[in-house]
Amino acid sequence: ATTMTRIALPEMMKRNYSERLATGSIAAGGTLGMLIPPSIILVLYGVLTEQFVKTLFVAALIPGVLAVSLHILTILILVRRNPSLAEPGEREHWIESWRALRNGWTAVALMVVVTGGIYAGVFSVNESAAVGAFLAFLIALFRGRLNLRSFWQALQETAATTSMIYLMTIGASIFTYAVTISGLPEIIVNGIRDTGLPGVWVVILLMVMYLVLGSIFETISSMVITIPFVFPLILSYGYDPIWWGIMTVMVIEIGMISPPIGMNVFVMKAMLPRTSLTTIYAGVAPFILADVVRLALLIAFPALSLFLVDLFNLPR
Repeated sequence: ATTMTRIALPEMMKRNYSERLATGSIAAGGTLGMLIPPSIILVLYGVLTEQFVKTLFVAALIPGVLAVSLHILTILILVRRNPSLAEPGEREHWIESWRALRNGWTAVALMVVVTGGIYAGVFSVNESAAVGAFLAFLIALFRGRLNLRSFWQALQETAATTSMIYLMTIGASIFTYAVTISGLPEIIVNGIRDTGLPGVWVVILLMVMYLVLGSIFETISSMVITIPFVFPLILSYGYDPIWWGIMTVMVIEIGMISPPIGMNVFVMKAMLPRTSLTTIYAGVAPFILADVVRLALLIAFPALSLFLVDLFNLPR
């Protein structure tokens, strides 16, 4: 959300877009990266629950496309009902469009190679990261944007990010192991099963919990703290762990733009001090509704997330 606010918001304001629509669409759109591969959150879920990351990435494809489609549909409905939200601008000449496409084709090609290579089975998730880094290095080198200073800075940032991920994964694994050997997850599972509560109500209650956690806490923390307790419970009710991983990420996404806090909303507010929280919350409200519709579809039709997994006979 931070990057897109800096890039997209000035252009939207210059074209007389409504502040409510502009901030709402950016804040809501900023959550989609959690689900659409390559997603660090899905990688973490795969590590903590011992699921195949590639399978999670494939399972996230249709829900991700559905999310983008529903957000686009939401914008179309809002603008159709109130055209002043996004007044038509001057039509761009095809030469300008071609120039923009030509300047950005390397980024698109890099994304296609990395993500497409995973889906096509050409290389694993780890190998795709290495391929992506190497191709990005070559692009920067041949474009003349790579020097010793920028290369050293890239190495420092990579080391910092990698160290953070390793420490986070190690800490999460230790916490999960400690909780597991304590027997607490088994006690919780047996206690809830003894109440006779139907599985669908357990899922709904867990989603409400993740919605609240996603609104208040940082995403990774919410997942690390809860998975040792929640995952055995979900398995005991016979739900698919891949489907549940996608559902968990989707609910946390909604929490990131939901009152009373919503991390993305406050990121927008910090960058736009003159814009009221009321305006941003009003902007994200239609997108929250779209996300709830998507959530309901995934609950009613789990095959939406598992269709490609079954089609390609991926391991679970």
